[in-house]
Amino acid sequence: MPRVPSTLVVCLLLVTSGAQTAFAQSGSQLLLRPFRQTDQLELDADAAFGFRSDLQSEASDDPFDLRLDVYDITGRVRLTPGLSDRGIARAQPRFGFSTRYLQLHTADPSLPDEMFDGSAAIGMGVLASQGWLGGLTLGAGYAGADFESDANALYFQGSFAIGKTFESGDAFGIVLDYNGNRTFLPDWPLAGFQYRKRFPPQEPAPPEMEAQGRRQGALEGYNPDTDPARLVLAIGFPYSGIEWRPTDRLRVEAVYAIPQSINARADYTLLGDPAVSGLGIYANLSRTVTAVHWNDLPDRDRLFFRQSLAEAGINWRLNDRLELVIAGGWSFGQEFVTGWDTRDTDDVANVDDAPYFRALARLRL
Repeated sequence: MPRVPSTLVVCLLLVTSGAQTAFAQSGSQLLLRPFRQTDQLELDADAAFGFRSDLQSEASDDPFDLRLDVYDITGRVRLTPGLSDRGIARAQPRFGFSTRYLQLHTADPSLPDEMFDGSAAIGMGVLASQGWLGGLTLGAGYAGADFESDANALYFQGSFAIGKTFESGDAFGIVLDYNGNRTFLPDWPLAGFQYRKRFPPQEPAPPEMEAQGRRQGALEGYNPDTDPARLVLAIGFPYSGIEWRPTDRLRVEAVYAIPQSINARADYTLLGDPAVSGLGIYANLSRTVTAVHWNDLPDRDRLFFRQSLAEAGINWRLNDRLELVIAGGWSFGQEFVTGWDTRDTDDVANVDDAPYFRALARLRL
């Protein structure tokens, strides 16, 4: 059966360059990342509940408390049901959405009660030639400090990505991305690229499989889900990283995004089949930034919340359709600042370190 080429996965690491979080689900990667052959719908619901911490406001000498709750819901739907023998690799439209809601439990008058960022987009493949595949996305979002009307909170986003996966399993992609709520240069389209080197190289497919792929319109010679690389090195701008699978049960990955975002994660399957169902543990270190407009701020300034997270938890895959995650962590390096983008900001408040609890449900249908 034909598959959507994973070349676009390469591009997807690029399209959110400088987005509000280094690995946000509100950009083009949500739309263009290939679906599993059996799936039409993906839905993630995530909630993190923080413990009380001390907050020091720049506008007051009085101490305040803060307790932060964060809710994330993301999803995408394949708009072309099923798989066809022709055209599936060239264009498969899908719709995606992403929402993030921060509830700030604090009496500090220099901060709002809530921060919300929600976006939706549609994307599809638009060209395929000699192994090169291109995809286009268009979308819009609203990022505000409340749900009242704020014209500045409305933003648009879009991207064009093109890439190719080679017979060895190596891949190259370039992208031009615009995101009106990006924390860095939100009013400019940014270009990026990435080359991914696979170790060991992918073995050439048997002639009969290559012939079948050509008949079905497939544009790549391997399936990374059934034949994962032991090591993948990714070099590019703004994202570079490494993915290492020393065993079938252990996976380690780290991604660095210019100028200062990093995400590192290790997963280990304790029981069951890592590809289907079972019980596993993980540890994760990340840095996130959320940006919203607020009517109380002058001109086009936005409110930014920066936060680093060290987290560990248990993930239970009941089957290949449903996964549950329970985790705890420590939030640190927390601060609120204002400005047009993160190049030039003014301090609003610093927040002390605090523990938190997280629960996540992931559904695939």
